Amino acid sequence: MAKVTIQSIAKDLGLSRNTVSMALKGNDLVAQRTREMVLRYAQQRGYVASSGEEGERQPPEREEAGSKMASFSGRMILFSFSGSSFPV
Repeated sequence: MAKVTIQSIAKDLGLSRNTVSMALKGNDLVAQRTREMVLRYAQQRGYVASSGEEGERQPPEREEAGSKMASFSGRMILFSFSGSSFPV
């Protein structure tokens, strides 16, 4: 049996990945009926949340010459500084 993921639940139910993710977290922005449907389906299929799917990972950061980059929810933010101490 294939691993049950947010993506597979979304595909099977005809919903977006984001809607399924929010429904599994109990987000009130998703209609109660939809949340119940997603939760019931996930339970029936044996869905187990992984840390990557639940957003527990920290945004990746990397040092570059003279800059620091961080990604938050898919948006890249660039902080530039020149030689001086600049807390980011």
